[in-house]
Amino acid sequence: MKFNTSLLAAAFIAAGFSACGSVVFQNTGTRAGWDYISEQNQGTCAEVTSPVYKGTTAVRARQIFVANSSERFHSELGKYNVGQRGNDRYFGWAFRLPSTWQFTNGKYIISQLGVSYSGLSCSGEPLSKSFLQGTTLKIEITTGAPCSSSAVSYTVFSGVTAGVWHRNVYRYKLASDSTGIVEYWYDGVKRWTRNGANITSTSNQLRWSIGLYCPEWYQKSSIPDGGQTTREVVVDHARVATSYSEAEPANWDTGTTGVTFYSSVNYGGTAGQVLAKGTYTLSQLAAKGIANDSASSVKIPSGWTVTIYQNDNFGGTSWVRTSDTPDFTSISGLNDAMSSCRIE
Repeated sequence: MKFNTSLLAAAFIAAGFSACGSVVFQNTGTRAGWDYISEQNQGTCAEVTSPVYKGTTAVRARQIFVANSSERFHSELGKYNVGQRGNDRYFGWAFRLPSTWQFTNGKYIISQLGVSYSGLSCSGEPLSKSFLQGTTLKIEITTGAPCSSSAVSYTVFSGVTAGVWHRNVYRYKLASDSTGIVEYWYDGVKRWTRNGANITSTSNQLRWSIGLYCPEWYQKSSIPDGGQTTREVVVDHARVATSYSEAEPANWDTGTTGVTFYSSVNYGGTAGQVLAKGTYTLSQLAAKGIANDSASSVKIPSGWTVTIYQNDNFGGTSWVRTSDTPDFTSISGLNDAMSSCRIE
């Protein structure tokens, strides 16, 4: 059973989670626990059992194009009161594009920070948008006076791929002056930093959302980028925290001790099931979600030893690892080479 709750600074211990005061909110791929779920037009946010980043479920945010619609196209999970001016917050989650995703010039938003106002000429506005345009991950930052603000977009990373899990973490040291900081990590590597104002001149609490929003579809007779009429993004392991290490999905304590192999370096891509001590042939690894010749990084509990074999049934070249190994490409012959293993 997956654990899902919001946690304040005085966090508590619950099944499957070790309490930590730096976690503000977390969700392990369920609809429960969010303050709101936006499903506009024919959009949905559905729990799925495959694919998942870790655990048993993730949420698939899907949108379907409707011509000339006067309703917008949000499929998002949202949480209120995640931070305000003066706070230092890290927002992390895992996301996966389907292998059939078409990379076009269209703008597809996968996360937002927003704010609500009262007594002003507008009821609120987005302050941060993380979005995909082609294979490029970008962030849009809004600053200035509330309701008469301006937004600027920046490139975070080029080369986003479909069909595998990726991890995003962005830091906001929230400020409407020069003390602000925004940092962005993609798949465990810091890709971008910006100093300076990063929100409007407001002290109101912010809201955070993840999922999918297709802003360019609004009131259009056809898809502006000529791409797919159905789009979806799967999200999992979302967390708001006061440190990068807590927000990074790869660092989550799943409550189960064991070895985890990942299909990409830096604990990215698809994570296999947590493996207990024992021996695992090719077919046994496959049953645990670890495809042949696919492992590129591994997390290993302290004091454990993992022997990786090139061939099935513990044959061929072997490599011994006794600690977390983020990049198999740095070890001769090891990357995408595992067909069986022993865990002691």
